Amino acid sequence: MAESESTCRWLCTCLCENYLDLVNKVLFVVGLVFFLFAAWICFMDPLSDPSWESMQDLGNLSKTKWAALAAGPLILIAACLGISFAKQQNRAVGCGYMVCILLALILQFVVVSVSTGGILTDIQDLVDVTLHFNTEGEASKKAEKLEEKMAKAGKAEVISKTFRSWAKRWNNPDSEFVGGLDGDYECRFTQESASSDSSLAADNFITMVESSRRLEDVASYCTPKEKTVKCGKSAPSSFAKTTSEYCMAKASHEKEFTNFCSACITKWWDLWDMEKLNKEKAEDGSEQEKVPKLQNKFEGDPGAAYCRCMSRFVDSIQRHYPQIKLICNILAILELILLFSTIWLMMCGPDPEESSPEIEMNLGQQPASGAPQRQTVICPENALPGTPVMVTTNDGRMMQAIVPEGVGPGMPFQIEV
Repeated sequence: MAESESTCRWLCTCLCENYLDLVNKVLFVVGLVFFLFAAWICFMDPLSDPSWESMQDLGNLSKTKWAALAAGPLILIAACLGISFAKQQNRAVGCGYMVCILLALILQFVVVSVSTGGILTDIQDLVDVTLHFNTEGEASKKAEKLEEKMAKAGKAEVISKTFRSWAKRWNNPDSEFVGGLDGDYECRFTQESASSDSSLAADNFITMVESSRRLEDVASYCTPKEKTVKCGKSAPSSFAKTTSEYCMAKASHEKEFTNFCSACITKWWDLWDMEKLNKEKAEDGSEQEKVPKLQNKFEGDPGAAYCRCMSRFVDSIQRHYPQIKLICNILAILELILLFSTIWLMMCGPDPEESSPEIEMNLGQQPASGAPQRQTVICPENALPGTPVMVTTNDGRMMQAIVPEGVGPGMPFQIEV
């Protein structure tokens, strides 16, 4: 029974040691990729530009991206400590390793459960409402219920805020509320990107009645191809560049982009009751008078650019966040097993100060450094047992030896050298 328990304990220890060593090497590579991906989202992704702060708020990106960025280095540090612990089984290293793993698990939980899960649900609800509201069938009824739920949750106010912020960026970022049609950024679609129909000018869209935009106008604004944007000298170069290059359909997602963009242009002003919400935000009558100008913007180039960018933003969230969630879940499972393996080795594994009995036995069999060595020589002619003879050692020295009893001329015998 004792022998069986000893064998089981030895097997568990070996498995834990090998698992720690192998998985932490894999974890190092995965952590590096995870960190680089999070860094790209924070610093290189188009949505990292300050001009996109309103859409970042809509997608709750700030919490998610910084939690993911902080988790990356922790995973790298934990992997290095885990590899060291698997070899040395030093308890101080093991404790530091478990702390890093626990912190990484907490950050991954924030990314998956608090941020990513809620964002994906909100974005999917937003897509369902946008595409199916005021249509027919069960999808329309579901969209109406979702719209009521989102309005109660304050999502309509958030969406209205994102457009107000966008409108300021597009034309006049210095105004207290919205400002006029001509502002410091002075952004616009270039002539080659606009429709050949001159009726697309913003001044012709002061009012919208029952989604009155003509189909060809919407199709022109929501083309999946790039629409070049030019801005005034005072505008950041990144704003026009991002709005042109990012706000277009991702390859193989052209239909989704066009559908969402078209529904946004034709529905969102009324769907999210932007006129009422913006009047409520206005502090006095003069501010309320600017609301029609804000509607004018929504129905012109600013609104079209906003809906194009919102379409790509929604598509980016739906493509990237499931990948982040999957990576975090896989890492969490591996890290939990790593924690149990570390606890096992610290509580039930061998003492790192103890030497292996097999090594001690082998060391005990090694000859002492000063012990004499023996050499075989041949007894000379005419030499009798008990008589001294001169022999040559292997290293070339001459020494005297006594012929042992029972040894005659030509016979071998051993001497100590």
